[in-house]
Amino acid sequence: FEARGDVSALEQASRAAYERVFAVLAELGYPALVRCWNYIPQINQTHAGMERYRAFNVGRQEAFIASGRSCHEHLPAASALGTADGDFLLYFLAARTQPVSIENPRQLSAFRYPEQYGPRSPSFARASLLSLPPGETLFVSGTASIVGHESVHLEDVVAQTLETMVNIDTLVTEANRVSAQHRFSSAALDYKVFIRDPADQPAVAEAVARHLGAVPHAFYVQADVCRRELLVEIEAVGRGVAR
Repeated sequence: FEARGDVSALEQASRAAYERVFAVLAELGYPALVRCWNYIPQINQTHAGMERYRAFNVGRQEAFIASGRSCHEHLPAASALGTADGDFLLYFLAARTQPVSIENPRQLSAFRYPEQYGPRSPSFARASLLSLPPGETLFVSGTASIVGHESVHLEDVVAQTLETMVNIDTLVTEANRVSAQHRFSSAALDYKVFIRDPADQPAVAEAVARHLGAVPHAFYVQADVCRRELLVEIEAVGRGVAR
């Protein structure tokens, strides 16, 4: 991506992509953006004076504002991972009914991050709970070793993995508090685990299984995480069981 004036091409691309998504959803009558997956080439590199992930966040939030959407309410669950090269890619799920956004009491909501993380905060919820007959589905956003708004357990991939799983457990607890009809369990979720260094995969897999007390339904892929110091990010999805 090349800079164009004062606006990077990645910022322009993310804004254009989300504005197009919002326009399509309005046309089709699916107003609720439920879950997004963002894949950003060279996510941790700096271009035109700004880290690429931060430039992406600027474009994404500008699209929310331009489309008349709140930057604090009814946000989708989301992940943003780095790829070695290629184009910026956005995949999404949308619905006619609005999901319930879920936040993690152990973490500052991403949309309230201080300016040290960039000029615009990330526009996503920690999880989304979507109710569609005959049940409810929990979408857990890309989750990492962050407490409050700070990365913790630097340079320790096992400790980061275990902290990440505690954050996911907390989101499951919040989902169970919100849902009156269904119950969720961390052990019953399906996981996608992103690891910065492929050599860490055995240690990460062992830590996840040890935390859950069982071998999870999970697969592991290499990807760069949105913060340079984060070594692992985990997302999950699962349907609730009737109470």
